[in-house]
Amino acid sequence: MKIQKYDYLRSQDYDIMNITGRKSFSKGGGIVVNATLEKMREIEQEAQEILLSYQEQIDALKKQKERELHELATEKDKEIQEALKKLEQSFEEKRQLAKADLKATKIQNETALKETLLSQKEELVTAIVEKVVKKYGH
Repeated sequence: MKIQKYDYLRSQDYDIMNITGRKSFSKGGGIVVNATLEKMREIEQEAQEILLSYQEQIDALKKQKERELHELATEKDKEIQEALKKLEQSFEEKRQLAKADLKATKIQNETALKETLLSQKEELVTAIVEKVVKKYGH
């Protein structure tokens, strides 16, 4: 038995026993060891319960945040779809206006061309006749 290192324990009426190479403290037949081990098991069990409780809270918060994120994404998708729909409507309205404006401009240009041709018809015929006469004679 090696007790010299642990003299302070002897002063408190503890003996050090060497059991299978492990040192253990005993007082009155191992009651202190059993009580200590039991207390350690209780502490470990409480720690496990706390850890499990924290893990459950983490999982619940994770699920809640995933739900919130999904709801936010869905909400933003709806907002984007509405904005896109408004832009498409606006584009289509502008396209229709541009189409109508193009058609009106085309009609206006054709009308102006016809009017110009009619108003200058006599002048053009006279100019053509003069060129033909000049080139080919009377």
